[in-house]
Amino acid sequence: MSKRSEVSIFPRWFLLGAAGLMISTILFAFIARQTDAGAMRLTRAPDTVQLAIRFDEQADGSVLVRRAADDTVLETLPRDGSTFLRGVLRSLHRERAMKRVARDAPFILARRPESRHAIIDPVTGSRIELDGFGPSHSAAMARLMDKGLATARSAIPAAQANN
Repeated sequence: MSKRSEVSIFPRWFLLGAAGLMISTILFAFIARQTDAGAMRLTRAPDTVQLAIRFDEQADGSVLVRRAADDTVLETLPRDGSTFLRGVLRSLHRERAMKRVARDAPFILARRPESRHAIIDPVTGSRIELDGFGPSHSAAMARLMDKGLATARSAIPAAQANN
């Protein structure tokens, strides 16, 4: 009876080393995830000014952007336009619908240092950073905020709004 010898492409020590490397990589990744080792945390600058706004849909399909404090119309979005602001509005309303909360509560338009803008939904807790969509979209929000801040009493200092 002859013993059959099998020839392997890789030596046994190489396969054991590769398996050990894979297991140790997975183990190190698991430990790092559990302990936050090497995690970088970025802090966001606090909001300097906040403006409460409401979006009122009209029968003709247009949308009125109103300052929530006194119902002053800041801008009218035409019904046939597919503007960036309409897209943001659809996204925020979709999230409210999924969470089954009131659609008519105001949103917060926030400005941080260096003229960075965000729109916040205080009902759902979502926040859309607008500067990531490009300078033209951020400028549209800055223009809307500037219209809303035209009167001093409509501006809510961020320190008071966060309390």
